[in-house]
Amino acid sequence: MEVSAHSDSLRAGFKSGGDEIGKVFVVMGVRWGWKRDVVGVAGSFFVIPVVGMFLAFLFPFGYKTVLALLACVGAAWLAIRHIDRQDSGLKSRFCGKFMVLDGGDGCGKSTQVEMLSKWLGSNGVEVVSFRDPGDTVVGEKVREILLDTAHEGMGDNVEVLLYMAARGQLWKEKIGPALAEGKCVVMDRWVSSTCAYQGCAGGFGVEKVIRLGTDCLERVWPDLTIVLDVDLETSGARMDRQLDRMEQKGADYHAKVREGFLKLADAGENVVVVDASESIEKVGEQVMDEVRKRFV
Repeated sequence: MEVSAHSDSLRAGFKSGGDEIGKVFVVMGVRWGWKRDVVGVAGSFFVIPVVGMFLAFLFPFGYKTVLALLACVGAAWLAIRHIDRQDSGLKSRFCGKFMVLDGGDGCGKSTQVEMLSKWLGSNGVEVVSFRDPGDTVVGEKVREILLDTAHEGMGDNVEVLLYMAARGQLWKEKIGPALAEGKCVVMDRWVSSTCAYQGCAGGFGVEKVIRLGTDCLERVWPDLTIVLDVDLETSGARMDRQLDRMEQKGADYHAKVREGFLKLADAGENVVVVDASESIEKVGEQVMDEVRKRFV
């Protein structure tokens, strides 16, 4: 009788303890299940129920524990549906959006374009990225002409026309069709570059650049332009390689280029400036923050 009573006491204790653990599972399931990241879903959907079933196998838990485990699975299911809806919302927000990352030489545009595209893609957005000039047969030929140091005497008006020609071809072959398909397009440079370089630094005139772009292109201004701003000393230190024709134009020219980009940001509501003197990771966080502010 004493052994039986002792066993009954142990079972009751285990059951009571199991019910308390079950309550903990409920709280953990709800709190973790509603997190908006994959780790949260994995934790609520896999880890918590598995641990709970393992403990249930070891100890004779009561019915409350079973309900707790079901609550965990339910919370995980709700979390997955929540993320599905969130992904669907992101896709719709970025559908057919046209974004540009721009700035002076050595500001880190290409790196940030790649990082932003990967972040958008990881969130379910169908995204493509291009460089300007380039990414078409015509565009790459024009790029070679523009950047070749043998063409040192090229005038700013000629540069403007060549850049616009390359953009027109890029829009016809790549950008236009991608936007028509609902894809998000992320660009490494666009008309904002010509405004800053040839329009401001070269003296061609920003208004003339915009007028010419309006006549040549389907769109002059994207949905968002992010200017990566960096001082000349920092950008120069980053370009530890042979410089192309545009990069060789000297400190005074590039100081005016920087000034031109900052003026664009002051004048345009869809143009924002990010401090690009920080580390790649910190600049990337700033870029994604600006994108979230604009579209999410």
